[in-house]
Amino acid sequence: MSSAALRLTQPLHEKVLPAKAPAWLSCLLLFVLLIIPSYDFRPNADETFGLDWQLLMRLAICFACGLYGLVYWRSSYSFLLNFPGAWAFLFCGWALATVPIAISPSYAATACIVLLCVALFVPALLAQLEKQQILITIFVSSLAFIVMAWSLYYLVPSIGRSAYEAGGEIEYRVGGDAQQLGFQGVWLIAATLALVDCRFMRWKQSLLPILIGLVTIASAQSRTSFLAAFGIIGLAILMKAPRERVLKLALTGAVTGTVLVFVFACGLVSVRGKDVLTLASRSGTQEEIYNVTGRTEFWPFVLKQIGESPLWGYGYGCSRQALYEYNGNSYQMGELHHAHNTFLNVMLTTGIVGTLLLAAMFLGLFDNVIRYRELFPALVLVILVVAGLTESLLFGPMPRTHTVLWLLALYWHQSEIARSDKRLAAL
Repeated sequence: MSSAALRLTQPLHEKVLPAKAPAWLSCLLLFVLLIIPSYDFRPNADETFGLDWQLLMRLAICFACGLYGLVYWRSSYSFLLNFPGAWAFLFCGWALATVPIAISPSYAATACIVLLCVALFVPALLAQLEKQQILITIFVSSLAFIVMAWSLYYLVPSIGRSAYEAGGEIEYRVGGDAQQLGFQGVWLIAATLALVDCRFMRWKQSLLPILIGLVTIASAQSRTSFLAAFGIIGLAILMKAPRERVLKLALTGAVTGTVLVFVFACGLVSVRGKDVLTLASRSGTQEEIYNVTGRTEFWPFVLKQIGESPLWGYGYGCSRQALYEYNGNSYQMGELHHAHNTFLNVMLTTGIVGTLLLAAMFLGLFDNVIRYRELFPALVLVILVVAGLTESLLFGPMPRTHTVLWLLALYWHQSEIARSDKRLAAL
C-alpha cells in the first residue's frame, strides 16, 4: 500500500493529532496547574464557586489539562487498568455517584469534573514526559511560588501576608495562605532530593534550594511543614546513603541521646516542658500545642456530621457546606472550610466508601515504595501522611499542588511499565 493510501486509511484523530505532545506544552500545563489553583490572589479569598476572575482562571487551567488528557488518552489509557493508580479513577467514579445526593449538587458536580480533568491529565503527562522533566518542572514551580509569595509580601501586603494574633498583638506571616506557602517549601525540598537521586543535581548544589525551603517554612511558621521537611530529608538519607554512613548516623544519634538523657537525669541541665511548648507555639501559649492549634475543639463536630451521613457523605468537595453551622474557637459560622485532617475530610464528603478507596491508595503506594524503592513516591507518601494529620491536603473542591503530586506518585512506576510494554510491542 502506498504512503498516500495509508494516510487516507488512518483514523481522523491519528492524522490530525500528533502522537507526541510538545514537551514545552506539557511542562507549561504542569507548571501553571501547580501554582494557580494553590495561591489566592484576592484579599480575604475563600474557597467558593462564586464566579470571579480567579475561579474562572483556575477552571480554565483545569479544563485545559483535562483536554490534554483526552487528546493523548491513547498513550495513557493502560495506566487506568493498573493499581495503585486505578484507585484514583475508582474514587472519581464514586465521587460522581454521590453528586445527586450531595448537599450542593452543582458545587459537587463542578468539583468532580475538575478532579476528573486532573486525573486524566496526570497519566497522559507521565506518558509524554520523562520523569526528570517532571521533577524539574515541580522544582521550578515550587521555587516560582516561593519567589512570588515573598515578592507579594513586600509589594502587595493585602494578598502577600497572613495575620495571626500572638500575645494580644497582630503579627504577619509570609504568604496570603502561610500554611500553603510552608507546604511549597516542603515540595521544593522534595523535588530537590528527587533530582539529586536521579543524578541531575549534586548534593552540594542541593544545599541552597533546601535552605530556601527551610527558611520559607520558618517564615510561614508552619510546624506541620517543618515536621514533613525533616521527615523527607531523613528518609532520603536512609534510602540512598551507603549502609555504613547510615549506621554511623544511627550510632551518633544513639550516643547523643544517651548523653542528653544522662545530663537531664543528673540535673546538670533543667528544661521545663511548659517553656518548650510555649516556645514552639505561635501565640505564646502552650494550649495551642495541646489542642493542635484548636483542631481538637472542632473535630468532635466533624465526627458528629460524619455520623449523620456515614455512607455517602455530603458530596465531593462540599466540606464547607457540611461544616457551615460550626461556630466556635475563633471560627464564625461558615468560616470552617474543611476538617483539617485528610481522612476525616474525605469521610465527611464521600463517606466510608470514599475513605476506603483513599486508604487503598495509601496502602498501594506504600507497597510500591517498598517494592521498587523509588524516592519521589516515597517522599510524597511521607509528606501526605505527616501533613495529612492536621490538614486536608487531598481531594478538595479545587485540586491544589498536593493532589496533583499525589496522583503523579500513584502513577509513577506505571509509566515504566507502559514504556516497557511499548518497547516489547515494537519488537
